[in-house]
Amino acid sequence: MLSLALSIIFIVGIDVWSPSLAIIKDSGLFLALFIAFASLGTLTALQHQGVFVGFRRAEYSFYQTIVIFIRIAIIPFLVAFGAFGVYASYGLTLVLAFFLGIFLISKITSYKPFPAVRKDIINDIFHFSFGNYLARIFEDLPTLVLPIMVVNMLGAEKNAYFFIAWQISMLLHAIPRWTSVSLLAEGSYNQEKIVWNARRAVKFILILLTVTITGIFLFGKHLLQIFGEQYAKNSLDVLLILVLGSVPFTFNVVYASVKRVRKEIKPVIWIYGGIAVITLSVAYLLVRVYGIEGVGVGWLAGNTVVAAGIGMKRVICGNNKSRCHY
Repeated sequence: MLSLALSIIFIVGIDVWSPSLAIIKDSGLFLALFIAFASLGTLTALQHQGVFVGFRRAEYSFYQTIVIFIRIAIIPFLVAFGAFGVYASYGLTLVLAFFLGIFLISKITSYKPFPAVRKDIINDIFHFSFGNYLARIFEDLPTLVLPIMVVNMLGAEKNAYFFIAWQISMLLHAIPRWTSVSLLAEGSYNQEKIVWNARRAVKFILILLTVTITGIFLFGKHLLQIFGEQYAKNSLDVLLILVLGSVPFTFNVVYASVKRVRKEIKPVIWIYGGIAVITLSVAYLLVRVYGIEGVGVGWLAGNTVVAAGIGMKRVICGNNKSRCHY
């Protein structure tokens, strides 16, 4: 219900938030799809970051992620339909992931989804989870705001080049993100081994990232040529910057997962809040000067600064667990 309400607020104020996206309000089809995709996207996130983690089935979250990122593969087949085709490729994969989630939930519990409003449950969840909600908002801000920033300040063409690079980089960011989800699931059941598991997770992630980042640097241009020669020319530099950001991002998300296991939510808010504020601020300052590459630098800077701050805290705290915990 909240996501539906926020979607409507966004539509009503779209001339203020992003005038270039007014087509959503002017087209009944776009409007209906926007509301549907926004609502289902929230429910899908609840499935793979809530239900599956709670049942220690993080692999189901991975399956949903693979379905969501199919959008990159189907975009070339839908660009003939213009903006509608690109938008449909984004939203349809969310719909598929949602129904996949319903199927996977049926394999681990007999619960049947039915819309209802329970004030007592909402009250309990709000008081327990408000900090996590706030952290989650900060976590999603760069993903959601950067494309809007680019289209508002540089136009639709530049945003197309940025969006493809951003989506490909999200595949690399999914490695630390979903490994940290597994860490959270396991850590919730066995907190004693959380530090040991966190170190193993970081090693595993860095090995995979080394391989994938090397592949992007060697073959990124050929990958972008799937979308057209102009994408290979205009998206490559920002893609290389964005994938480098996945390295400091690894330390940030793993550290945040450890803090969540220990029910220390304030550091999680500071981590994702710091990434969001630094990323958006640097991107805003550089986008006019360096174009979409400046946006990539913002993402890299946001994660690097926060990761450096975490490292400095660990050095300063040393072994004083009573002060720093982890």
